[in-house]
Amino acid sequence: MNNNPPQNLQRFVDDINTITAMNNETKKTNNPYDVSLSLKLALVAGFLTTFADALATVAAKIAIDEEIQGNIQNLKDEQAQEAKFTEMQNQLDELQKQLAELTGEKNGKASKNKRMKRS
Repeated sequence: MNNNPPQNLQRFVDDINTITAMNNETKKTNNPYDVSLSLKLALVAGFLTTFADALATVAAKIAIDEEIQGNIQNLKDEQAQEAKFTEMQNQLDELQKQLAELTGEKNGKASKNKRMKRS
């Protein structure tokens, strides 16, 4: 009598293991879309990586656009400054011309006056 319970118990455990194995096989064949958590996480990580790459690309494009706008503004500023310098140079040239005319006029009048006094 002492030998029967352990044999029955072992048989019961074997039956439970067999049923569990059959259930696992049934679960695997019934749901073909059942995948491991690590594969799901790998898919999510792939999506996040793709999103991060796209975000980095957009950030690079924005930085390039900002740099181009800055370069355009600098070029406009330089052109405006060059135009101002050109205008100032023209004004200086005109003032020098007028000064030369006035100086020549004074020198011309002074020599006429000296000639008149000698005569």
